[in-house]
Amino acid sequence: LFAEHVYDGVSNRMIVEVAWVKLSDIHFHFGSKEKLYIDSFTYAHERGKATNFAGVIAENPALAETALGQAEVIRTTVFRTINDYFKPERPEWETKILICELANPTSALSTLTEKLFKPDAESAIAFYKMIRHDASDGEAGAWSDLLHSHVLFYSMAQKPIELVRGAN
Repeated sequence: LFAEHVYDGVSNRMIVEVAWVKLSDIHFHFGSKEKLYIDSFTYAHERGKATNFAGVIAENPALAETALGQAEVIRTTVFRTINDYFKPERPEWETKILICELANPTSALSTLTEKLFKPDAESAIAFYKMIRHDASDGEAGAWSDLLHSHVLFYSMAQKPIELVRGAN
C-alpha cells in the first residue's frame, strides 16, 4: 500500500482491510502507522542492500592494503548493490517504496536517514578517505553521493528508459 499510494495516501482503514487484521493490531504490533511504514521501508531497503564498503573490507581485510585490492572493493560493492536492487525476482514494491520516500519525504525521513541511509554514506566516505588521505569531507561526500545516485536515478527512471530502448 505504501508503495502504491505513498505514506499519506494510506489510511489505517486501508491497512486493516488489505491485511485482514483489526485496527488495534497495527498499534499493538507496531505502535503506529508511521512505525509500520518505517518497518516496511527498512525491510525493503535491507533486502536490496547486499553490502557496503565496510562489509566488503570485513570479508577480506587484505583488499584495503593495495590499490588493486581497493579497486576490487569498489567493483564488488558497486556490483553487489546494483545486482541486489535490480535482480528480476525482487518485488517491485520494494523499489517503489524507496522511491516514494525520496520523491515525497514523510515525517519518517529523519529516522530512515539515521537508521539506513547515513550508515551507507558514512561507509563510502570512510572508504574514500582511506584511499585518498588528503580528501576533504566535501569531496568524499560527493564521491559517496555519486555512487548512490546511480541506483536512485535508475530506480526512478527505469520505466522510461525501458520504453526508450523498446523493451516491453
